[in-house]
Amino acid sequence: MKPKAAASKKTAAAAPSQANERKRAGAQAAGALRTEAFYAKWRAAMTAIEQEVIGNRGVYPQNDGELDLTELARRAGAVMNSLYPARHADFKMDVDKFIDRMNSMAPAKDPVEKEPGPTWEELYKMTVTNYQADALAWRSDRARREAAETRAEELEATVARHLATIDALTQQLIELTQGRVVPIGAKRGGV
Repeated sequence: MKPKAAASKKTAAAAPSQANERKRAGAQAAGALRTEAFYAKWRAAMTAIEQEVIGNRGVYPQNDGELDLTELARRAGAVMNSLYPARHADFKMDVDKFIDRMNSMAPAKDPVEKEPGPTWEELYKMTVTNYQADALAWRSDRARREAAETRAEELEATVARHLATIDALTQQLIELTQGRVVPIGAKRGGV
């Protein structure tokens, strides 16, 4: 191979490598911008939540006062699982510390005294009462059903009698008019 040809191959091989390096550097810069924008969304949500908690005397005003990673992700417009890759580990630790700090600001909850529930005797009486009411309703429904079935049988018998009467009257009409009535569509003088 001639020395000129070898030199041109070296420069040709070096040119794509430099192009690839520029592409790689551009991709890394774009990735860094996306990562910073991702962190900025989370930071903005954390700032807004902190102001709300401070303004609401230590209680997070949304989500029934529960602030957790899912709620913070919702407020940031991000997916909670996006913080779990290793490259976000440091930022996730900051987010976890923020959540702990906000939850520690909540005032201590006063134990609320509940009224005592019904005793077993009261529960038993309620059960018996409900059972008796259900039994009465069942008997009433059964009586209505039986009455409806009886009425349906009576109506079926009435319909059967009417059909038999219609058949008998039709037969009498045929016998009385036999030979005097021309069927529809038949010509006079022939059948």
